[in-house]
Amino acid sequence: MELARVDTVLDPAHASRLGLDRGDLVLIVHSGSRGLGERILRAHTEVHGAGPAPDPAAYLGRHDEAARWGSLNRRVLAARVAHALGAEPRTDRRQVPQPRRGPGRGLPAPQGRGAG
Repeated sequence: MELARVDTVLDPAHASRLGLDRGDLVLIVHSGSRGLGERILRAHTEVHGAGPAPDPAAYLGRHDEAARWGSLNRRVLAARVAHALGAEPRTDRRQVPQPRRGPGRGLPAPQGRGAG
């Protein structure tokens, strides 16, 4: 988890859509759901390869369970931090999944402190 303060707003319209303004505190939560999703995909491809599976609904069910787990986990972690800071947690509809990074994924691999 990272607690950060918005220092500069480069796109006021976008910041407004997110409910953010200069000086606001934001909590960035890394829940581990990306790793869970990768394990589910690896388990699937080890059995079925990269081609179609005989039961795609089973894979998609595990995928959806991982997505729900990640969402719930982020909300629990955010609530714990809010309580520790003496604030009431609020329902946040701004959960933003991060794109995959690294070779062949369209984004450079993260560098430096906190990378990955």
